[in-house]
Amino acid sequence: MSNFSGKLFIAFVLVSINVIGQNLQNDLLVDDFHSSIELKFRPEINRTPLVLNQSYYIPELKDSITIRKLKFYVSNISFYQSEEFIAQAEQRYFLFDLEDKKSMDRSIVLPNNAEFDNVKFNIGVDSTTQMKGAQGGDLDPMHGMYWSWQSGYVNFKLEGSAKSCPGRNHVFQFHIGGFQAPYNSLQNVHLSFDQKDELIIMLSLDTLFTQANITQDYKVMSPSERAIGFADQLPQIFNVKP
Repeated sequence: MSNFSGKLFIAFVLVSINVIGQNLQNDLLVDDFHSSIELKFRPEINRTPLVLNQSYYIPELKDSITIRKLKFYVSNISFYQSEEFIAQAEQRYFLFDLEDKKSMDRSIVLPNNAEFDNVKFNIGVDSTTQMKGAQGGDLDPMHGMYWSWQSGYVNFKLEGSAKSCPGRNHVFQFHIGGFQAPYNSLQNVHLSFDQKDELIIMLSLDTLFTQANITQDYKVMSPSERAIGFADQLPQIFNVKP
């Protein structure tokens, strides 16, 4: 073998070893984070799974309601053991849209053998991200959850109808957003649960339908005091399925 051919062979071997070593390192990194938990959001009314465009009777209202649209942002999902931070979802923002069934189930990758007993997340998009304007992915304006650079994203959208609603065609519309003082509508949720492979979070929507919301504040379409009043109710509707 000539001197040149020998050097070329050695260089090839060294490159191959480096590539193999890099692949092994990547495999180890993936293996270290191969555990996951399925996060599932399940809206309900009167403990009955919510189906869009279906009528549900609300005893407190003495009226039936029909939900035609439900969308909301969940962000900064973090897992804890007691008060000790364990891990955070790599994806910061998730858009849950009941019209898109796949969006209601999300797989969160976590460190292998991680132990946790509670989860914290935001309902909505934080002000730092809002200040950056329209973005891509789940934050893409094409999803119909972005007002403008000044008003930002809609954190929670709920639309439907009820006979007692005095709006046109008895329609109610709750587009809850706002990130600038005094109308920052971002909300925090903290839930405890028994660790398992999936976490089912129920949204008890019937608690949002009061006489005031249906007959007086049935149309909230911009950052305002009324939007904050509605947003303050949101953390209470989230609970872990036993």
